[in-house]
Amino acid sequence: MTAQNELKDTAPAKRGAESSAMGATVCVYGYGEYQTPFYKEAKALKASSNGCLLILGAAVNRGQKLLLMGERANATEVEIVNTRSLSGQLFEVEVVFPVPRPDFWHLFA
Repeated sequence: MTAQNELKDTAPAKRGAESSAMGATVCVYGYGEYQTPFYKEAKALKASSNGCLLILGAAVNRGQKLLLMGERANATEVEIVNTRSLSGQLFEVEVVFPVPRPDFWHLFA
């Protein structure tokens, strides 16, 4: 019964942290065309403990690894699972963490 109460207590906090990350700015480090390193700021949408959707100003490819850095210097590697062009310079990029990382978004709360 105690474990069930603990889940009820922590569930809203997780949802709150994830929803507060909606629209958060993250720093993205990766490699573009011709293995040129890049650094871009991106908006994180639909953030969850498994990853997020990024609006990114760099062309990237499925399977590519990126490094995401939050506001308070927490960094994590992610893998691109889907990407589509929004315009000539903006891309919608879906990324996943190698393991669930709800703690990454708590720092945006």
